[in-house]
Amino acid sequence: MQVTASTQHPLGAERPLVAIPLFELDPEKWRLPTRIAALDKELGGTLRATLERGDFRGSKGQSLLLYPAEGAAARVLLVGLGPEGDVHAGALRDASGTAVRSARSHRADSVALVPPSTRRIKPAVMGQALAEG
Repeated sequence: MQVTASTQHPLGAERPLVAIPLFELDPEKWRLPTRIAALDKELGGTLRATLERGDFRGSKGQSLLLYPAEGAAARVLLVGLGPEGDVHAGALRDASGTAVRSARSHRADSVALVPPSTRRIKPAVMGQALAEG
């Protein structure tokens, strides 16, 4: 398997699968991180609608595959990381592995993985964990 790191917009080209790891969301005051909210806008609000219905909360190990009506992604996979304070490289590795397995099972030849926004894990450690997964 080939792993490539890129600063290209994850929806900049047609993508068979875009994976978005998310920290656990507080149902009383959840809000999407700024970067993910921008992606959601391009996807026609699919993420926000899913979260508002309570279909996804970001619990560790939780995943949900979406088929947005708008945007350049054929599929969007939400992957739960658990509470932000508990996240470590292993959780990122697990999330990345979940994304790759989902891509494989849906015959997607590539997956764009959107790294989560956190200052708790150094970028080099995050990149390595995501690539290993």
